[in-house]
Amino acid sequence: MSSRDNPPGEARRGRSRGRAQSGASDQGGRVDSKYVFWGLLLVFGFAILMPNGSVAGTHALIFSVLGLLLLAFPPQFRISPWLIALAVGLVITSALPLLPRGLAGTQEWRLTLEGLGLDTGNQITPHPQQTLFYLSGFAALILFAVSLAGHRISLHGQYFIALGITVMIGGYALLAMLAQDFGWSILWDTEPSFGLFPNRNHSATLMAMGGICGLGVVFHSLRSRRWVGAVLSGASLGILVWALLGYSSSRAGALLLGLGFAAWLLGLGRRYLSARAIISIGVLGGLALLLFFASDVEVKKRLNETIASEEEGVQRISGDDTPLDFRVLIYQDTGKMISAEPWTGVGLGVFRFVFPQYREASATNALCVHPESDYLMVAAEHGWLSLALLGALVIGCFFLAFRRNWGKRSWPLRLSCLLAACVVPIHGLFDVPGHRISLALGSVLLLAINLRPSRGQRMGSSSAILFRLGGAAMLMAGATLTLTEWRRGGHT
Repeated sequence: MSSRDNPPGEARRGRSRGRAQSGASDQGGRVDSKYVFWGLLLVFGFAILMPNGSVAGTHALIFSVLGLLLLAFPPQFRISPWLIALAVGLVITSALPLLPRGLAGTQEWRLTLEGLGLDTGNQITPHPQQTLFYLSGFAALILFAVSLAGHRISLHGQYFIALGITVMIGGYALLAMLAQDFGWSILWDTEPSFGLFPNRNHSATLMAMGGICGLGVVFHSLRSRRWVGAVLSGASLGILVWALLGYSSSRAGALLLGLGFAAWLLGLGRRYLSARAIISIGVLGGLALLLFFASDVEVKKRLNETIASEEEGVQRISGDDTPLDFRVLIYQDTGKMISAEPWTGVGLGVFRFVFPQYREASATNALCVHPESDYLMVAAEHGWLSLALLGALVIGCFFLAFRRNWGKRSWPLRLSCLLAACVVPIHGLFDVPGHRISLALGSVLLLAINLRPSRGQRMGSSSAILFRLGGAAMLMAGATLTLTEWRRGGHT
């Protein structure tokens, strides 16, 4: 490590300053923002253990808790007007499919179906109730995510949040490995793939996120001599790397992990890495690669098959085994679908019902539930306007976070959190991890702890009341839906 590292005394003083800053928001009747992040961390832990839960059950419970957090802990600091404007515009444009269908022009596929005697409704979306249901959840998630931009957490709190994320995901990976080795049957895990997610690529995305985050946590723990944190994060990092390389068959997870590690090292620079540290990391990385290529693991086989272009045929569409060349055909047909209704989309939650009307190049008997890309999914269901606003929102938040943290104290930890948050939007180019609420919450949490709003600009009481009202609406809607689903299951 570099000779510029802080000595133990300075690290202790830094922790004391962090605690003082964390508690500063208690003054003047304000609640501490750290409770919001800790609450979201617990929700994230629940979500990754129950990723295959029903939207009307598990997801409703998650939104109930998020609503309670927003009701109890509204934003403490002023949120940028451009952030609010983009968020409001995104929700409004996503609601356009609920307008009368005549505003979207002629939808030839609907005329064809109606000619066969099928009623497709009078709105742009053929399933308005389903679209309204998913739109409500989407708006609630956007509201909560925006509210996090009005909270600030100290470096001390950020470290423990990042440590908690690393350990939680490491525990997830350990559970998945033990379940596979000992043949454990987990009640809510209905898919045979590695991990608890129904899609192995999403499990790999989660583990890559934890591994990249863990790298910065280990580094920070060693620099500040937090030995318990170093042991926990180091063990979790080792578990995650071995799970991705030795158990998971997902190519995406291994590639994302490698790219994340490389980007982290490049982002540190000579300020934090001495020549000895670079040599040590290079030796360890070389040994890891040697062990990987010397081992007979499934992910290596799949990488070799991809390089050799030996994959032929298709067994499942929009699943684990969709070949790369077949994804191109899905992209082509999705492009035609988007061009038919570019401004409004077909409505949230109805891609799987409308896409068959546009399938030509990718036509098979298998059901295609998504277009193999988060961004194409948004364009197809929400429209191009929503995609542009979402892109501006995500890129703007990441740019702001990187700018506010660049070169600041504990940059290695902050950089690893930001790179881990980037995993979902990057993988979203070729899959739909962003439509998995557990992965979306993890990415939002890692980004939010780095936004760092200005302490001098407090949120007004009237604005805080509006956020509280939004939280109350989320809580009531989520609780009602959870109770309804519970009763429907026979628990009267």
